Amino acid sequence: AKKARRSQKILIIGAGFIGLHLAQIFSQAKKKVHVIELKDQVLPGLIPSGLALWVKDLFEARGVRITLGVRLETLREKEGRLSNGDRVGVDLAIAAIGIRTNWEVVQGTSIAVGEGIVVNDRMETSRSGIYACGDVAEYRDFFTGESRLNPNLVSAAEQGRTVAAALLGKSDRHPGLISINTFRCFGCELVSLGRIEADVGDRLLEEGDVERKFYKRMIFRDGRLKGLSFFNIPVDSGLYYKLVRERVSLEGKEERLFREPFLLGKAVAQRASKA
Repeated sequence: AKKARRSQKILIIGAGFIGLHLAQIFSQAKKKVHVIELKDQVLPGLIPSGLALWVKDLFEARGVRITLGVRLETLREKEGRLSNGDRVGVDLAIAAIGIRTNWEVVQGTSIAVGEGIVVNDRMETSRSGIYACGDVAEYRDFFTGESRLNPNLVSAAEQGRTVAAALLGKSDRHPGLISINTFRCFGCELVSLGRIEADVGDRLLEEGDVERKFYKRMIFRDGRLKGLSFFNIPVDSGLYYKLVRERVSLEGKEERLFREPFLLGKAVAQRASKA
């Protein structure tokens, strides 16, 4: 903490949610902030590329420098060298490059691991009666069926409920991992849920206004919501998570839902609960 307070030139490695959150904090503390990211957009894999440009512009307008498509090659006292040849002044460097699953507890056992500890739809590992959930658990994606991690609070809580049900002898099954992220930055709010890019055969609805600072994008398939990305649109993300998770039919209501995402989303979710 003392080092951070004394430092004026902050280099943040990684433009994910953690990296940008740190960039906002240091920027508001009047530090000179430089964020570098190996991928070609901020929040890679978390929001659509078009919206990523908005977020990048928002941070740069607040004085945060963002360089994409580069990595840190060397770091010496007071200076870093990037893969594009640039040299940057550094008082403090912070790595914000995601998480690495700690599954050492199962090393040397017969429990299967991949990126994390592999589980089935009851959150049970390859060893009967042993369960894993949360950031450490590797399970199938709700849409693709591919095995992956999903390190966020909503997913961890849902997996925990599935484990609890299993321990109580209930037959609950986890439907699959659905990404959900919320992020507040410089007075703006971003919500990303489910699929962020449309597949062939999907219906994509998208609208944005730079001057009014809002953006919305919704993806449907066969009348069911697959994903959304909102910027400065007041919605209850939990309601939309429910619409996706329960595959609620919205056929014929897609455009109205897009026009009035808060009011209609709430009404549809309430009807689904009563069904």
